[in-house]
Amino acid sequence: MTNVTTPAPTSSGGFPPMLMFFISLQQTVFISACVGNGLVIFVFTKYLKFKSNTNKFIVSLSVADSFTGIASGIQVFYFLYPNIATDKYVCFLRYNIISYMTLTSQLTVMLATLDRYVAICHPHKYSKFINETTSNVMCILPWLLAIFDLLPFLGWNNWLPGMSCVYGLLFSKLWYGTTCVIIYTISAMTFLMYLSILKTAWRYHNKIKPQQTDHQNQMKTKAMEKDIRSAKVTGVVALVFSLCWLPYKAIQLRDAVSGERRSPLLNEIGNWLVFLGIFNSVVNPFIYGWKRPDFKRQCKKIFSCSHS
Repeated sequence: MTNVTTPAPTSSGGFPPMLMFFISLQQTVFISACVGNGLVIFVFTKYLKFKSNTNKFIVSLSVADSFTGIASGIQVFYFLYPNIATDKYVCFLRYNIISYMTLTSQLTVMLATLDRYVAICHPHKYSKFINETTSNVMCILPWLLAIFDLLPFLGWNNWLPGMSCVYGLLFSKLWYGTTCVIIYTISAMTFLMYLSILKTAWRYHNKIKPQQTDHQNQMKTKAMEKDIRSAKVTGVVALVFSLCWLPYKAIQLRDAVSGERRSPLLNEIGNWLVFLGIFNSVVNPFIYGWKRPDFKRQCKKIFSCSHS
């Protein structure tokens, strides 16, 4: 999703130092994303199981982040073997895998937020609307809806034989604008749901919680506190996702609206902002280690056993 073309090797036979540095960062993201998210998938599926719907969303998100890391890793082949990008579909794969996984991730975060919204803001309706079947559908749905991002393979593109495999040239302004509007709309919906969650949690802590005295109410209190803790994890994940991806989407939206080409400086900034977005695939395992004590404990057991 960058506008980087493949530079010619320098006179010494290698690539420019800055490009080598960029490729090294891409490979670091590839390894870190696969290892980190692989650990998350392993721990949640083998040990923590799907005891809550949040765990299902975490595993789904980790799968998407793993593929994003893999997509980052394979970018090196486009630099080493630039001729492969002369094929239309190979060229599209360079960008659309990341684009598809990004949309899948954001839809997963939004539906995870919806799950927490119903659990906290409408707890009496939660079991009615969110059951095992519903939660499974909510985990699968992002992968189906994100197929929209694969429409360039079906013809929504500007591909011409012999053209360079440059993201800014491959697709129409309408495509860029539509994808940006979708991303910002999903972010706005997630943000609004979290405002309601925070409002309800604040009211609970200040008014409802002190009144819980009998056993039944204490059980409700524990359930609510558990839901709020889960919402905090999802909230941090959503916030970090927005911080990583929305800056680049702002530049992309500017490209869709404006008829002007990017300046060299703005193009360079855009390339690094894309990398910031891809770097998001590395961050979530650290968030789970920070905000999920059960995940942290299980990781300590695994690594302590491996050293014993």
